[in-house]
Amino acid sequence: MPVSEGFYLFEDLETTGLVEGKDEPIEIASWLFDMKWNSVAKFYAKIQFDRSKMTPEAAEINHYNPEVWDREAIPYFKYDSWMKQNIPYPYVAIPIGHNVSYDRGILFHRHYKPTGAFMKWALHMIDTVGIALNLKAAGIIDVPDVKLETVVAALKIKVDAPPHSALGDMLKAKAIFDFNQGILKS
Repeated sequence: MPVSEGFYLFEDLETTGLVEGKDEPIEIASWLFDMKWNSVAKFYAKIQFDRSKMTPEAAEINHYNPEVWDREAIPYFKYDSWMKQNIPYPYVAIPIGHNVSYDRGILFHRHYKPTGAFMKWALHMIDTVGIALNLKAAGIIDVPDVKLETVVAALKIKVDAPPHSALGDMLKAKAIFDFNQGILKS
């Protein structure tokens, strides 16, 4: 692969709360594409975490059920392994998501801070919040806010997943991105 090539990574997390550096990912959904928009790999899993960090608000919003996590959650390092397997050194992926800087901050503190290991996320990001604001400014959508559920409703995007599930929210952010790309190509 030439050095000028890299990857795009649609990403969403659910977490134990909203504080970067304190809270942890409990669910991760990723869909990796090469620079020609060929699908490379997908990842989805519930993640093991320090349960003392789970806030009651996050547990409710994220549909947290301890019995489900006991049965299905995997160690965080399996996500790191997936990234290393699919994004060869020295390449990185440009993360794309709704409020993706928050997700990057959570993963930075979960991955890089304790290990100092190379992080596979690029510093540049594509945030679908910014795309939604542009769609609103252009009069393409008329919305009171640019929350993910508000924007997908305005764009009539249908994703069969509950709100605040990593997989569903990642697919919704991808649909917003794809909608915008369709406008740019027309």
